[in-house]
Amino acid sequence: MKTPSDNHTFGEKGLKNLLILEDHPTSAMVVEEIIAAVVPGLTARVVDSVEQLQQIEPADVDLVVSDLVLPNSKPAEVIDMVSQRFSSSLRIFLPLWAMRKLKGRWPIRVRCCSPKASITKN
Repeated sequence: MKTPSDNHTFGEKGLKNLLILEDHPTSAMVVEEIIAAVVPGLTARVVDSVEQLQQIEPADVDLVVSDLVLPNSKPAEVIDMVSQRFSSSLRIFLPLWAMRKLKGRWPIRVRCCSPKASITKN
């Protein structure tokens, strides 16, 4: 199966600034650790609401990882706002609430033995 990393690496894309849109600090931390394992040297910033997102300068963001479920927002609104505001950035939308439901039952371990990182179930 081909993956995006077969064609290029995030490092080759010049990614330096990561924006995580997530209202649960633990989920944001896990996302940051996983992305940092794949793209060393990223500077990460976490915001926890759509209101805070509006204060971020789009030109300062290379990659956005966003939860779909945020306070006072519907998933479609989150997708629309991130897609419009950060149209020049790579965007990843994740249902991070699913990770929270697995908390304690499926610890995530990130291994980085090569330029590619893998996520395994403990």
